[in-house]
Amino acid sequence: MALPKLLLVILDGASARALAEADTPYLDACGGEFGLKPMTGQAPVPTITYGNHACIMTGRRAGGPGGHGIVGNLFRDPASGEILNLDDVPPDQCLEAPSLFEQLAPLGVRGAAVAEPVTRGSVFSSPMMPYFNLDAMERDTRAADKTLDVIAQVDPDFIAVNFLSVDAAGERFGPESDEYMHILYEADLHINALMMTWKKTVRGPVNLLVTSDHGMHAVNRPVNTDAILRGADVRADVAASHRAAHIYLRNRGDLARAMDALQDSGAFSTVLRHENLAPLSLDHPRSGDIFVLAAPGVELQKPGLRGSHGASQPEETEVPIIFAGPDWPDVLKRNQAFMDRPTLSQLAGLVTDLFRTRR
Repeated sequence: MALPKLLLVILDGASARALAEADTPYLDACGGEFGLKPMTGQAPVPTITYGNHACIMTGRRAGGPGGHGIVGNLFRDPASGEILNLDDVPPDQCLEAPSLFEQLAPLGVRGAAVAEPVTRGSVFSSPMMPYFNLDAMERDTRAADKTLDVIAQVDPDFIAVNFLSVDAAGERFGPESDEYMHILYEADLHINALMMTWKKTVRGPVNLLVTSDHGMHAVNRPVNTDAILRGADVRADVAASHRAAHIYLRNRGDLARAMDALQDSGAFSTVLRHENLAPLSLDHPRSGDIFVLAAPGVELQKPGLRGSHGASQPEETEVPIIFAGPDWPDVLKRNQAFMDRPTLSQLAGLVTDLFRTRR
């Protein structure tokens, strides 16, 4: 029996609200043929790119037993004591759980990755970082073109493609901007073209899954976390990932004073000690002595942004999940826990279930 075909599209930075409001006729019609309705899922906190791509592409949360270990876009390596920036270090090197490509390999699934940061085990990958050398608003067009090449030349069963321009438009122009909405419209056109081409190539059905790693929150106030700590005479290494940050104290004896300074600043909605991170599944040696989430409107990493993400506001955590294709109805019937409360960490299990069902 033949393996199903699956296109997984991750609209990096697309909130569920924005996609519902955008002009996306193809995605609006998706699923209707099979009785599948768009869903709103929950992204884990911190709502940042590398950690939540790792969540989607492993089916795990960052911490706890078997966690994928990507606790932020930046974090401290316990072995070296250095702050690692995953823009500079391949995320696959830091991944502590099997990727979806590795999980699917025993089923004979040939997986390809385009503009995706987690690629370990794929038979073909066009890594994410080179796309940042392109004009921000052209990245999705190039990723779609590369995906068409993959369809023609690689003959995969599974393609994961990440559309980066969505995130770039939201950060540069804001989540309420015309530019953000227009990029979602263009993404709809790309997805339509990819699906039509792949269906013609295989002369058969192709399943589709569209989601996002995180949403987008309007910001207007940059905050320097390190300056707040220095003002309280606390020395620390701050690893900020947009609206979240891990704080590694030089002296653990400064913990109480640091907590007070952060809480009193008014810049944070959440200030947690390391030992209290289990409910967020961030209980991992890479996590900071203190972990913070920014208050509404606050950006911790990159001054000048109009949109950002990382914290726990609904527009950051609520992400779209869209299914289309003949194999999804039976998969979803078998996974009632997902239907009751859809989360990004469940998607890898659904994909694996889909490929266990051969036509």
